[in-house]
Amino acid sequence: METVLVDLKWRVCLVYLDDCVIFSKDFPSHLIRVRQVLTRFRQAGFKLKMKKCHWGRSQVAFLGHIVTPTGILPNPEKVKAVMNVQRPCDVHGIRSFLGLTSYFRRYIPGYALISAPLERLRAKEAPFFWNEDCESAFQQLKRALMKPPILVYPDMKKRFKLYVDSSRYAVGACLMLESQGRDRVVAYASKLLTGSQKNWITKQDGISEIECWGVVWATRKFRCYLDKREFDVFTDHQALTWVFSAGNRTGNAKLA
Repeated sequence: METVLVDLKWRVCLVYLDDCVIFSKDFPSHLIRVRQVLTRFRQAGFKLKMKKCHWGRSQVAFLGHIVTPTGILPNPEKVKAVMNVQRPCDVHGIRSFLGLTSYFRRYIPGYALISAPLERLRAKEAPFFWNEDCESAFQQLKRALMKPPILVYPDMKKRFKLYVDSSRYAVGACLMLESQGRDRVVAYASKLLTGSQKNWITKQDGISEIECWGVVWATRKFRCYLDKREFDVFTDHQALTWVFSAGNRTGNAKLA
């Protein structure tokens, strides 16, 4: 299907394996695009099952998400599957649960830090011991998906705002833009500090190193939106202003 619609992908439709979603701004243009796609299918000899087709919808389920005119949110059926997960009793259960929730981590601020107690349980040769921290993380992830935010679509004509917050354990980021008169979330992202990164806190100005790396990581994470364009970065660490001043820069400051 991707080969048949190769020049229409991203402009007229989205394709994943044998699923195709046709999008448009208004109904007249939608009819034109539907005809374009169906013509390609007919030329390729494809046949469609009508009971699996949905026409003229204002919102549609696609790859675990509900796509609406104003943004995206998790598919309630997928969220229900997460809600029905019983407390894991072994590492395989942990991996399964984290696999489900991680798919929706863009909706959950601070996902990496919240899930940290569960991540430790699936570490190599780690003993499986379920404690209060694990139970709290398990329930908190479920609650976060019960009332997820609607993520707005990125508008490349607008100026993005990148909020970054870091701690000795993890970094978190939120990409936002103004929509309908207020700032709205495009996506959340977060990451635990690992390996030698955990030792940064012991260095002189270690907090600044972590905060600086957090900005670098977040910028790279959302590079597809921020590359070659001006955007605003917000951080609660005033000391980072020295990164943009004259003088020698070391460590993560060079990356920034």
